[in-house]
Amino acid sequence: MSAPKRFDDFAAPQDGPLTKAEKGWVELLRAICYDGVPTPSLPVVQVLREALDAQRRSPRR
Repeated sequence: MSAPKRFDDFAAPQDGPLTKAEKGWVELLRAICYDGVPTPSLPVVQVLREALDAQRRSPRR
């Protein structure tokens, strides 16, 4: 197994092509940002992570 790819001190969790789910997230970002996806900042990443964590913690309907 090869070492993970690194991008500006961030290690990619996998080395390979994007999965169907990952491509879906890219398309979602493009859609909500009107094709002008900005470089993520730490505060934005923290807010997104908290929102996703809250969604995972909430009971399923």
